[in-house]
Amino acid sequence: MKNLIYIPIIILLGMTSRVMAQYNGRHFVSGSGSIGFNTQNYKAIEGAKSRGAIGFDMSVGKFVTEQKVTGWSLRGGLTLQKTTKDVTDSSIWSDKADGIEGYYAGIGKFWQYYKHVNEHWGFYGGPDIAASVNVDNEYHIQGTTEYVHTRTTAFALGFSLKAGAYYKLSEKCWLNASFAFINPVYLSFERGSNTEYNGSTHNVLRKSKIDKFNYALSPNLNLPAIGLGLTYFVR
Repeated sequence: MKNLIYIPIIILLGMTSRVMAQYNGRHFVSGSGSIGFNTQNYKAIEGAKSRGAIGFDMSVGKFVTEQKVTGWSLRGGLTLQKTTKDVTDSSIWSDKADGIEGYYAGIGKFWQYYKHVNEHWGFYGGPDIAASVNVDNEYHIQGTTEYVHTRTTAFALGFSLKAGAYYKLSEKCWLNASFAFINPVYLSFERGSNTEYNGSTHNVLRKSKIDKFNYALSPNLNLPAIGLGLTYFVR
């Protein structure tokens, strides 16, 4: 009877080893994208303002062992704004507020550790170090007389821990689902947050410039943080 019990265990271990053996040395490209828009209607002037964001996250990596991956990541995106003529006519920023409102870009180095549950799916997680730059333009009215434009350029460096799961669609393609990340360390420097206060005729009332340094050394858990992407094995 004991021998009969050992047989399925040996078969299972053999299947696991065959599943694991196919990953070592393989190179892949992974990516995901995001898009979102919202519209704000102004009943008083029968106009509307629409804002949107487009982003991407791409990485290239390699399985250096059956369960360990290392690679590089790139990310970027744009924030956009579009207003109807009724709204732009009511603001001195009518020739500037529309179009690209801001953008961001970043590069990172990551390490991932995989747990292959079976030949179809598994889990992964690991650390990530990334540097990024974020440029943002904000236009608004302060009170009833001042039109304010603030342009901020922020540089950031962060260390994070991420986790997710994968499902094998084919030998070449996986579906990824990230579901949590922690930021134990985060540093950012806002270089020259420039704010310009204008009157209704574009005359400059005053200007201000602020440099900021922000840091966070306590873990910030984001759960759930679900995102979907695809991994394609190039070889």
